[in-house]
Amino acid sequence: MKKFTIFIVLMLFLAGCGAKDTGVRGYSSTSSDGSYVNIHYSEDSFSEGTIETNKGTYRFSYASDGELSIIYPNDYLYSYKAINGAIMTGWPYEKTAEELGYMEGFILARHIEGASGSEVSTKKVPLITSLLLIAIGGWHIYSPKTAWRLSRRWLFKKAEPSDLILGVYCFEGFIIVFIGIMSLFS
Repeated sequence: MKKFTIFIVLMLFLAGCGAKDTGVRGYSSTSSDGSYVNIHYSEDSFSEGTIETNKGTYRFSYASDGELSIIYPNDYLYSYKAINGAIMTGWPYEKTAEELGYMEGFILARHIEGASGSEVSTKKVPLITSLLLIAIGGWHIYSPKTAWRLSRRWLFKKAEPSDLILGVYCFEGFIIVFIGIMSLFS
């Protein structure tokens, strides 16, 4: 059973080792005033990126304490932080964002928060990993005796598996096939 556990952990690890995500990592929505908002995340993380609107392109990033900083096209900084239900914002400039022709920081922050809760990643389990899991599971189901011989026979001299252990290997096969099928759809 120890080898089986190590095998499953290894397969789950390999399932995350896919090719680099080349899909668009973003989110689109429409603001209450009818303007569009497109959020594009950076290549490395979901804690920074750009926001494109019909009122300009803004950069944003999250600090480790959860503070959201939005940098306007004119390099003005808007900060936003939610603490225990209260919202702290910062805009230390004389004119408002709307007076400057930009979208309000609070609205941009709400769009970013909405995007962070949505499904934005297009990364999937590699097809080869899913097929490998299905093949190994099918092998355990179809020929549990051969699977046992390859994994355990070397430990014993002239040993044969019991019906119970063959049943366990068959059951393991069903579990592995199930994991492989589920990984096809993830």
